[in-house]
Amino acid sequence: MKKRMSTILILLIILSLSSSVCAFPYADSVAMTWEQQENPDYCGPASARMIIAPVYSPYQSTLAADIYLVTNLEDNTPWYYCSAYPRPMESTLDSFKDNDYTTYQSNTNLNNSEAALKNIIQSSINYSEDGIAANWIIKPGNIPQWDISSPIYHWVAVNGYRNYANWIYIMDPYYGYDTFPSCSTYQVTSSNFWTVITQDGEPRGIVAPY
Repeated sequence: MKKRMSTILILLIILSLSSSVCAFPYADSVAMTWEQQENPDYCGPASARMIIAPVYSPYQSTLAADIYLVTNLEDNTPWYYCSAYPRPMESTLDSFKDNDYTTYQSNTNLNNSEAALKNIIQSSINYSEDGIAANWIIKPGNIPQWDISSPIYHWVAVNGYRNYANWIYIMDPYYGYDTFPSCSTYQVTSSNFWTVITQDGEPRGIVAPY
């Protein structure tokens, strides 16, 4: 009996640890459905579609077109495109959502402040009740769920947070393409999140409805 109880206790600990990495316990969150990107370049279109659906359901290939995310033209979804069309993700989300989206960059309107990032995420989730797009530059060791050996430029969707946004909930469209990330939905610390939008010389950020 004692051996059985010990086995049950170990299983509960394992489940608890795995949920802390991949699940969304006790989150302030908005309803979104995870979706895998349709090809290696479509993390932007897939992230945008997770935010836009279910009110609208454009194909990822539609969102990748030149009038939206310019993914097909650039072989990626750029953070900044050109002076005439600087923020494709912001413009695309504005085209489909009632809320006005704003691009927040780490070294400009986020004022190089992790606290400002957490405030925007909390306000967007709580009051706008829409998802957030995030553009990351992931280097080895930055994100526990990404076991990589070279930098990755990547879009993900954010659908919630807990503990005053000290933990941020991610829906990652690249899951299933490789051995990374280890989960389709997971949580990262605000410190990890801040790291991947403040890489040297290449500031990134979020596109949020607030």
